Amino acid sequence: MGKKLPTIFLLLVAALAYQIIAKKAASAGALDYYTSWDDAAKEAKSSGKPIMLVFGGSWCPACKFLEDNVFSDERIQKLSESFVCVHIDPRESRDAMQYKKTRYVPEVVFLTSTGRVLTRLKDRTVPGVAKLMRKVLAKCGK
Repeated sequence: MGKKLPTIFLLLVAALAYQIIAKKAASAGALDYYTSWDDAAKEAKSSGKPIMLVFGGSWCPACKFLEDNVFSDERIQKLSESFVCVHIDPRESRDAMQYKKTRYVPEVVFLTSTGRVLTRLKDRTVPGVAKLMRKVLAKCGK
């Protein structure tokens, strides 16, 4: 029993370290999101930045694909600095649901800094997302 306890302890420490590293790696490509609609709306009003509202969840394969393959692109990361980005999981929160007119995720809605809907994302490729983000910024005078 005496030799098994240190081995079990080391295995538990290794498993915990792996989970921490994996979680950091998984979030490395994510945009800098607010998770509260109220906080994001306040920031948008004070900064004048348009809002990029993302509905999705970790349980959604298409959402994960969008995060890992589109939002992680450095062009999208750079453009996102000109937005207040907010991520809402519709299973966990009803925040901002007034902007959600469809029943699927991922859904990305672009709004003015005052909350008026400008457009919704349809083209989920890096060039398509970048083009729409630039178009929204131009509409908002940014």
